[in-house]
Amino acid sequence: MRHAPAADHVPKALVRRRLSEQFGVSFARSERTGAWEVAAIPDATLRAFSKRGASIEAMLRDLGFDPALATRRAEHLVAAQTWHDKTEATAAPDATLRSCRGVATGRSC
Repeated sequence: MRHAPAADHVPKALVRRRLSEQFGVSFARSERTGAWEVAAIPDATLRAFSKRGASIEAMLRDLGFDPALATRRAEHLVAAQTWHDKTEATAAPDATLRSCRGVATGRSC
């Protein structure tokens, strides 16, 4: 399975290429994370809408750290502590989720 991460990059690169060619979307590597991001979306906006990032920053504050000044090591340690398994609903296959549309209205699947 050591090739799994490399194999994961191929379809993502193909999606970026198609979005670039068909819709003119440009991508750039984030200086902060190293991940590919849509170039037109500022890093501050990505951070503002990141639920995961918000929970990490909240825990850093609770521990007395300034999130803007925290080291990567501190961020990684806090990230490990705030990580939770996906719930049954979020881990369900797409077909199951599509068949459960009534959940929001109170009907069970």
